[in-house]
Amino acid sequence: MNILQGLFRRVGTSGATGDAYTEPRSGLVFPMELGGLHRRATGRTYAEGDRTGEFIPYGEDDAEATIYVTSVAQAEFPDGGDSEFVLGELESAMAAVREMQRLGRYQSVKFFAAAPERLGSDPGNLIWARGAFFTVSDGRPMISFTYITALRCRVIKLRISASDPDNKRLMNFPHAVGDLISRQRS
Repeated sequence: MNILQGLFRRVGTSGATGDAYTEPRSGLVFPMELGGLHRRATGRTYAEGDRTGEFIPYGEDDAEATIYVTSVAQAEFPDGGDSEFVLGELESAMAAVREMQRLGRYQSVKFFAAAPERLGSDPGNLIWARGAFFTVSDGRPMISFTYITALRCRVIKLRISASDPDNKRLMNFPHAVGDLISRQRS
């Protein structure tokens, strides 16, 4: 790899290999199409408190998903979604939904809890913590699922939403993400 390729890889790449995008901090590669949804942009950086990372949006007309890859300053936690740290991250995500309801953005929120699950087709895949809620947003019904796991001391969170609870992408996309992330564990 020449110096220019190395520099571009560090800031994230898009193009070259079938429009795959490489998240620069983790080295995780996200394809243009995954589980029936198309990537809408390359990663976008964010920072909040002791957290920094990128979010990668995917979607179609009938479903929207965002994958967050986050570093937490000076935190160490095991891979997978069944540690107390990751379960706390899930509770924090659900608290943000309660705040959206308090602010009036979401109405009639109903929460659903579930045990952590291994996402994808390989029995060796990472376990993901998961939660869901149903709400009315902008006058339209919405079901939203949140999945969180850890990999190499990074939090990986997936949120996928659709108005139709029978939308197959609500299942297909998370399992495709589970396979994608677990394949890149080494």
